[in-house]
This record gives sequence, structure tokens and C-alpha cells, in this order.
Amino acid sequence: MTINRTAMIDYVDARIAQTSNPRHVEQLQVLRAHMAGEVSEDVDALLATISPLRQQYRTWGAPEALQPTSREAIRAFYFERQALGQLYFQFDIDRLAVADDIIITDGVMTSLVAPDHDVRAPRAGERETKRSRWWVSGRAEVRSLGCHMTDVERVLIAGGGISGLTLAAALHRDGLDVELVELEREWNTSGAGLSVQPNGLRVLKSLGLDARIADAGCVISSWLFADDQGGVLCRIDLDSVWGEVGPLVGITRARLQDVLVAGAQAVPCRLGTSIISIGEATDGVSVRFTDGSTGDYDLVVGADGIRSAVRALVFGPVEPTFAGHISWRSVAPMRLPGPPSVQFWLGDRCFFGLCPVGDDRTYGFGHVTQERRYDPVEGRLGRLRERFAGFGPTVQDYLAALDDDAQIHCSAIEWIDQEQWHTGRVVLIGDAAHASSPLMGQGGSLAMEDASVLAEVLRTEPTLEQGFAAYTRRRAPRVRWVQAQSRAVAGSLNLPPHTRNKMLRGQGERMFHERYAPLALRP
Repeated sequence: MTINRTAMIDYVDARIAQTSNPRHVEQLQVLRAHMAGEVSEDVDALLATISPLRQQYRTWGAPEALQPTSREAIRAFYFERQALGQLYFQFDIDRLAVADDIIITDGVMTSLVAPDHDVRAPRAGERETKRSRWWVSGRAEVRSLGCHMTDVERVLIAGGGISGLTLAAALHRDGLDVELVELEREWNTSGAGLSVQPNGLRVLKSLGLDARIADAGCVISSWLFADDQGGVLCRIDLDSVWGEVGPLVGITRARLQDVLVAGAQAVPCRLGTSIISIGEATDGVSVRFTDGSTGDYDLVVGADGIRSAVRALVFGPVEPTFAGHISWRSVAPMRLPGPPSVQFWLGDRCFFGLCPVGDDRTYGFGHVTQERRYDPVEGRLGRLRERFAGFGPTVQDYLAALDDDAQIHCSAIEWIDQEQWHTGRVVLIGDAAHASSPLMGQGGSLAMEDASVLAEVLRTEPTLEQGFAAYTRRRAPRVRWVQAQSRAVAGSLNLPPHTRNKMLRGQGERMFHERYAPLALRP
């Protein structure tokens, strides 16, 4: 193989100078030593230069069952491939990739080539792939691993909620230099509980977090609608709706956040910090923060919720729309009778929902159609009990298990109807883009899907503009569907109870399947 080794080393030196991530710097320094002949070609010697914390070995191109599990196994795999003329090789959880005389930048392997092929400059009409400034000629098979086609390396995520933390984990996995800022001064979360629905859990599974979510919450097998006395109107087996997508998990917001924060622990996070100005240029974004600092990024992601500061800065003020409902949410030390199920007990222009969240605790949510009105914390529990006093025994048991006004979160249900989700090098995800009613329980799962799809298009689309177009094309119809179905559910709550209950007895299961089936498809 003809390689300009000096040019390759110069390129890696330039990348070291440009990279602020200490982990990437360490990876590049190991790579430079290997290329300069300062490290033995022997795999064991090379592995010895790597931090003991990174002794996890994987090879790209081998099925899971054949992934090596020890130094000796990976050494044998390497030399077996070398004998076959396939000099490609990867190991280390932080994506340090090594192949004889192959350019690697920021710890991500971009080209895998066979011997006797020249590395050369691009010819006319050939596209430069991100994180590689070299092309391969001849018969070489060129593949990509963590290769970012868009011109994005440094990303700022504003907001440490569900969408922001999920995106941070996904982009770090893909080798990008990611930073996250969160307005709150410590990791805490408002609200009480939620259901991570199967389409959201599918995203977390891709990040290796699904088992932690299930352990931290409660796997739920069914969803039922009942009248206000607990008479079952219809019961839906969730496996029949979601199939192989996965389970639904009830979980407290605090525990969900703990799992997501742990999943993004390698990403630098600044708490108590928000964005106060955004200045865009053709090739980047300049940001000023509330702490007086500034930063330059290739991409800024607004994941900062329904009252997004990023959205206001780039699109102007957009006031959330009141949906005509008020919700009271809490978690009580109570175990629901029977197998774990999400339960909606339906009254006249109101309902009370119950969802197990693990450790013999239940998430409860009272929902009332009424005008917007602030409910003071003092005396809130007594008013909630009075409002639902006519409901059946399980609801009464739940309300009796609460003992403090401060346990109950109360807020108006609001929407965001934001037509445009991106401009220049700024994009919105989650509630910042499309906050919706909670009546389908899809807010958190849609946020996770947004993060997953955005990470994917940044990895696969040739330009940022095309990436944003693909993100919108894939996400907008799905989001609009959920918003429309949530409005339909809200409308049904305002039907006379007799009419609504009769409809649910006869058609409830079919309607539920039709409402959620499109979400079982991959986004």
C-alpha cells in the first residue's frame, strides 16, 4: 500500500490541535504514536497503551456471536484478517479504531481498505466524507463506521430533559463532540410519572438503556378504560398492539432522568446555564450563555421544552396554546390490585388515570375539562379529593394514600403549533418543537424518537440541509398524527358519559389499535 505517512501524521496533529474533548485527544495521540512507528505493530503492545478503563474489544464485520472477548481472541482475529488481506480492526468502547495505515480521526474509523491500494486526493465529482480527508483507489472495499456525512462535529444541546439527554447519548455514541447546557442548577425534574411506551423504549434499547428503564419502573401488560365506579368498558392487551416492538414501562420522572443522565454521563453538562443569544454564520453558530461565556458550534439543538429559549431566539415568541384541560399529577405509595395496567377511570368531563411505576408506587393523574385557573398549593390535596369524591374505591384508595399538598403537581395542558423546526444551523426537538396533550401518553416517547432520528440523519445525509429535510420529513407526519389523535381523545371526554361508555364497550379495543398501530412502525 502506498501511503504518505507524513501527511497522515500532519493531519492527525491538526485534529489534535482542533479537538477540545480530552478523550478524543487521548485517542488521537495513541493513533499518532502508532502511525509514527512509536508503538509496536503487535496488537498486545498497542492495547497496552490504552487506558485500562477501555478494555472492551469489538471488531467491525464480525457477527455478535463471534465478537472477541479477550486480548488473545482479538489478536487472533486481527492476524486472521491480515492473512486474508482484510486489514480492518476495531476495539474499545470509545471507538478507538486501528487498521494498518488507515486514516482515523477523532477515534472514528472511516475507511477500511485491502492492501495495495493507494490513498490519494479526490477526483472531480467525488464527495468528501466527513471525518476523512482521504480517498481510496483501486479494488478497495470502502465502508463507514460512525462516519458523519454532514459537516457537523461540535454540537450544543440546550435542555437536559428527555429529548436532550437522549440526543446527547446518541451523538456521543456516534463520535461527535457534544456539550449540553441545562437551566436548572441541579438534576431534578418537575411532574410525577409517565409511561415510556414501546416506541420510546425501542430508542433506549439502541442506546443500551432499556433494561435499566425496566428495572427502574414497572413493565405493564394492559391498558383499560373504566367508568367512574371501575366498571371495565374495554381492556387492551398491549402485546397485541405493539408485538415485538417491546413493553410499556411505567416509571417516575425522577428515575427516568437518573437513567438518562447516566446514559449521557460522558457528555460535558453545564447546569444552571442557558442561552441568551445565537448568532449564525454559513459555517457555524456563535452562542452566548447566561454565565457570560461564549462558544462556537456546528449545530445548536433546542431541546429546552415547551417554553424553549432557543425557539424564541431564532423564531420569535410563540405562546403555547391552552388545550382546555387542567391536570393534577402525583405519585402515591400504593400498589394497584391485579396485573399491572394503565387505567383510565372516566367521569363527566373528567377522568382519573392510574399507572404503576414500580416499588409498590402508582402514578395518578386527575384530568378535568375547565377554564384555565391556577390552583394554589395550599389546600390542593383537599380540593383534589373533593373533585373526585364520586369516583370508585380504587381512586379513593389512591387519594387516601397521599398526605401532603406538595406531592401534587398541577398545570394547564398546553400545545405548541410550530410549523418550522429548523433554520440555518439550529433545530428543535421534543416539546420545543411540538408539545402536545398527554392523552396518548406519547410525549416522552416522541422526544426519544426525535433524538434518534436526528442523530441518524446527521450520520447518513450528505449535508446538514438535507439532514434537516429528512428529519422533518420523517418526524412531522408522526407528530401530527399523535396530536390529532390526542385531540380526538380529548373530544371523546366531552361526550355525554352514556354515549362515550357505549362507544368504548363496542369499539374501544379497535379504536385503540388503530390509534397506536402506526407508531409500532419504525420512525
